[in-house]
Amino acid sequence: MAEKLISTLKQGQQTLNLYESTDRNPEIYIDGAQGLMAAGQTLKINLFTRRMDTTPQVENRNVACRLVMGMDTFFNLVEFLNTTAEQMKKDLKITVNKQNS
Repeated sequence: MAEKLISTLKQGQQTLNLYESTDRNPEIYIDGAQGLMAAGQTLKINLFTRRMDTTPQVENRNVACRLVMGMDTFFNLVEFLNTTAEQMKKDLKITVNKQNS
């Protein structure tokens, strides 16, 4: 399996290298998240896409993928996404319209 370095981040005294497989690395489009399950220190989140047979009265969704992670990873991910989103809104002057999830 071949890989390439795609990002390096310096965090205090530590260097964080992010590698990506050159064999296969799928990108999955999602429309949103529905459902969060927690058991012990493990958490699962369903990410979905909207189906073509959606109507104004009924939105049909397919699970595109299910993220599974430890609770500590989840809270770190939430913090990362919130920080990044706030910076993007500020830098790009973006106003976000809330959608049903």
